[in-house]
Amino acid sequence: MTLSEGRLPPGQKWVDKITEYAVLGVPKVDIGAYRLRVRGEILNPLEFDLDQVKGMSDLEMVDDLHCVEGWSVRGVRWKGIPLRKIVDLAGPKVSATHVFFRCLDGYSTTIPIDETRKGGCLLATFMNGRELEAELGFPVRLVVPGLYAWKYAKWVSEIIFMDHYEPGYWERRGYHPRGDVWKEERRE
Repeated sequence: MTLSEGRLPPGQKWVDKITEYAVLGVPKVDIGAYRLRVRGEILNPLEFDLDQVKGMSDLEMVDDLHCVEGWSVRGVRWKGIPLRKIVDLAGPKVSATHVFFRCLDGYSTTIPIDETRKGGCLLATFMNGRELEAELGFPVRLVVPGLYAWKYAKWVSEIIFMDHYEPGYWERRGYHPRGDVWKEERRE
């Protein structure tokens, strides 16, 4: 069963709105200087400015958001770049097994490369019909259906394809490497 079918994962309860966290603070974004860089174990390094990112934001979807703390929000509407599009443009080498996301605030997280190929995985630029607000991750927020929201990195500035697992901010603090909501992969 997928998240879009509306089933509540184990250990979760429905709430009406997202509680936003900024564990390292909300960064100030210089719109003119912002670049989304893609590098690592790939054939084609990429770099996009904000206008290019917005121009590629053509996937819209509705899905539920699940926090590791046990709350879930039904039917969040996202619009952004399908992560598969970035993967296809970058051309990961066979050696690439994980994708590391670095953010403007110093936050980071890692997902297995197989997550990037899922249909709903995207780099969101809009949420619930509006451009992302600063607190919600403007200009780019990672969305990975089926994983806990700590994997939904905000303020993404760099995507690094790696040949190994590199723990991100919460993973270094004992959170599970994958974070599958259906398997309750909360802590290692």
